[in-house]
Amino acid sequence: ENTKGLFNKFKKEEKMKNEKTFKALVIVGIIVATVSLSIAYAAFSTLLTINGTATVKGNSWSVHYDSTSVTATPSGSATSVSAEVSASTTDFQFDVNLLKPGDSIVYTVDVVNDGLIDATLSTITPLSVTGAGASLVTATLTGVTEGETLAVNGTKTVTITVTYNASTTVVPTTDTTATISGSLLYEQA
Repeated sequence: ENTKGLFNKFKKEEKMKNEKTFKALVIVGIIVATVSLSIAYAAFSTLLTINGTATVKGNSWSVHYDSTSVTATPSGSATSVSAEVSASTTDFQFDVNLLKPGDSIVYTVDVVNDGLIDATLSTITPLSVTGAGASLVTATLTGVTEGETLAVNGTKTVTITVTYNASTTVVPTTDTTATISGSLLYEQA
């Protein structure tokens, strides 16, 4: 019986040893499988890259007066001495002689957008009359409105009317000058 007991004990120890070996092999197998899957995953992955450039092309901003569009229409005894667009095309200058109350002159000039960007008339500085003759002369600007858009290749006609005040009771005995100024500010739409 002792032999039988020793045999059973040996068998149990052998079985435990086999189970430990089996468990160790299972753990090694899981590790090998995990590593293999990781390598397989890495072997079947692809890095896609994105590369490019963006070029902002040069544009031209060209909102200006059209020098060929200037007209002067006098009324009464008024005479236009000069009316012209400056070489920079951003200034319109005129000189008028008004001889008696009620005389007036109407100037028109086109504003054009030859650029590649629409423009918005953001600010109109109304015409002001200053100088010794300020009480004798009025000036108005019409044809444009703040906030309106001047599209690319668009044209807008500006009208400037200068009038010798008809209700003046005192007429100066010498030439009296009034200075008229205003502006139009166009900005990118």
